[in-house]
Amino acid sequence: MAISWDLSAGNGKSLSIKQASLRTLLWFAIGLGFSLALYFGYHLFNDFSSIEQFNAYKAQYGGSFTTYGDLSRTIDDFNASASILYLSGFFIEYALSMDNLFVILLIFQSYKVPEIHQRKLLNYGIWGAIIMRFIFIFLGSAVVQKFHGVLYVFAVFLIYSGIKIMLSKGEDDSFDPENSKLVKVSNRVLRVKANGNNDSFWFRENGTLFFTPLFLILIVVEFTDVIFAVDSVPAIFGITQDPFLVFLSNIFAIIGLRSLFFVLGASMEKFYALQYGLSLVLIFIGVKMIFEPWFHSIGFTHIHNLFTLLSILGLSILTSLAFPKDSVE
Repeated sequence: MAISWDLSAGNGKSLSIKQASLRTLLWFAIGLGFSLALYFGYHLFNDFSSIEQFNAYKAQYGGSFTTYGDLSRTIDDFNASASILYLSGFFIEYALSMDNLFVILLIFQSYKVPEIHQRKLLNYGIWGAIIMRFIFIFLGSAVVQKFHGVLYVFAVFLIYSGIKIMLSKGEDDSFDPENSKLVKVSNRVLRVKANGNNDSFWFRENGTLFFTPLFLILIVVEFTDVIFAVDSVPAIFGITQDPFLVFLSNIFAIIGLRSLFFVLGASMEKFYALQYGLSLVLIFIGVKMIFEPWFHSIGFTHIHNLFTLLSILGLSILTSLAFPKDSVE
């Protein structure tokens, strides 16, 4: 119910910046607050009641918690570890989701999509992001459990993605819808025609089915959801391999995106440095996945990991605010 409330509210009119900011803060606070539920009861969610069950979990999914002879102490350490891992994943996925929104905003601007149609496309885009991540997470979890070495493939992919983002130098700003391969292929396969009801994705004329230009834009938006799912899932598996923690951190990062969209729409240019912060985050996670034993040997824990991620993302946001884009160009 909470998800549908945010995705459907305000369909008749745009949210003001104040309303959007308050709702964004509310959803962000709910996402943070869920870590408390994990801290006090994640073992209940898993129905763990013996040391053997915790050992079995650790053998399957890993984890930095310690199993003690004392069950109560083990439960406390397990819950605290799950809470920290969730927060790490939440912040990463929230930042990547913001980047996803930047791209969707860019698509809307490039295609000159009217504001009333943006809301409809955004709702489909967010639901698409939820579905895509659900599929990728549980497929990815199954693959990781069967072929643990695939984590090294994920790590290399993350490092490559991070370097690519860092070196792109804002090339996404030059997005050209006319030269989009996806749109060109769609135009060849589908019968595309504008009609009087610009709010529809398709219509029939003399018994023939036609798709509207709005449907092509929806294809582009959903395609970006796939691309970001491909990036975000390896990133979160670099934090934890527990599919429920992975999925929960994704869901709580995504459900407030509709209100965040209106905030970012008014301040899109302000957070230019977030691109570089995200690239460093992806590179860091990739390197950590490859050299995990070394990180453990120097005492690098999940808490250090969380503070490192927060520091990188926080510095990128502060840099954007302290040195506005106009002053660095």
